[in-house]
Amino acid sequence: MSELAWRRRWKSNIEAEPWQPLQIDGNEFLIKTHFERENYKILISDFVDLWHEEADKDAVVKRSKVIEWFLIVFSIER
Repeated sequence: MSELAWRRRWKSNIEAEPWQPLQIDGNEFLIKTHFERENYKILISDFVDLWHEEADKDAVVKRSKVIEWFLIVFSIER
């Protein structure tokens, strides 16, 4: 397969994404993300454990409605 043909067929995925350093409250992590049109994947490691999250469009919409509800409740209680 030629390089041009390979480039045309290649699809990006989380494995192809680089690890990036992330510091939260003095703790060191590595994070890797991959976003597509209708889903995302996130990997976070503290060099001991690995956390993974992925969601499709429906899950993101559902989560946004829950967050919106919490924001409404929180703003009413102020």
